[in-house]
Amino acid sequence: MDGKICFRTAYDITLADENWPKDIFDVVKGNTSQSWDRLDAGGLLSHSFELEGKVKGMFYGSPALITFRIPTKTVLQEAYSTPILPLDVLAEKPPVQKFELVSLLFESQTDNFISLFLSFFAVS
Repeated sequence: MDGKICFRTAYDITLADENWPKDIFDVVKGNTSQSWDRLDAGGLLSHSFELEGKVKGMFYGSPALITFRIPTKTVLQEAYSTPILPLDVLAEKPPVQKFELVSLLFESQTDNFISLFLSFFAVS
């Protein structure tokens, strides 16, 4: 192939994202695995599911396993999804004090207060 990358149609594609421990997460919508018959070169596939956290703490997930077949190879091919960033499951986040924010803006930028005030309430 002279060092060139050649894209081909993939067949029998399977995604298995089974790295969500049942003692930490409940699957509330969809499935963690999916399969497709084919993916043409340059095509896209999408898959989603919804989880609900049961235990508070940091979770470090693993990539999903993707298997597929291409006509030029006899062996089933494997790939991994992009890893996710660590998740802070059920993290307590401090409440946002909107009026304190407006007050700080007023003190630091008196000249622009009116435009900032209007912008602030337009996006709230």
